[in-house]
Amino acid sequence: MGNTIERQSASTPVSVNPLSDKFNVVKDSRGESDVTSINLTIGSSSPILYDLSINPNNLKFGESNPIFVTVRLDDLDGTTQMVFCKFKAGAVEQEFELRDDGLGGDSIAGDDIWSIQTALLVNDGSIAQVEVWAIDGEVVSPILFGQLPIKSEENSNIISWFLSGGLPLLAFMITLFLAIGILYSLNRRKELAKDLEMIESWSTFDPRELDDEFNE
Repeated sequence: MGNTIERQSASTPVSVNPLSDKFNVVKDSRGESDVTSINLTIGSSSPILYDLSINPNNLKFGESNPIFVTVRLDDLDGTTQMVFCKFKAGAVEQEFELRDDGLGGDSIAGDDIWSIQTALLVNDGSIAQVEVWAIDGEVVSPILFGQLPIKSEENSNIISWFLSGGLPLLAFMITLFLAIGILYSLNRRKELAKDLEMIESWSTFDPRELDDEFNE
């Protein structure tokens, strides 16, 4: 992962062979030397995001919603300079870049907590999808996902109506309809009973009785 180079304080340059990781050291006439270690990271590490936080936890339909997003970044080589956040609500998409410079809502610069403080105007959809990812050169981190329910004024009015007395009224209406249904069912049963009684009376009819009446 890395090479260690011993650098001597010498009048003659130190020769290094990068293919074999070996080098020759020439000491000066005084015999003094100095050692320096250098760690070399080849390539770029993949950034990892975690601890996604979104405040508030819901949005209001048709209003400008202040929103604050933070996420932690784990980047071994410290070269990641771009973290993005995308909001999707219905057919509307909005993308923002998070910061770690102590500005734009970020609390402390360079603490690997990336932040964005902004406002969202939501006019479509019932749930806002949130996606956050980091870019390090050509490497893209795994995406973190979140959801924010969108509350409309209509839904709020329905809830308020239920809480303020709509629920008892609804229960009364349901009871009334059940009572009407029971009465209708009882009347229907009585009519069926009368019809069955009439049909049974027809089964006891004897046509010879009519013949006797005609003969008289």
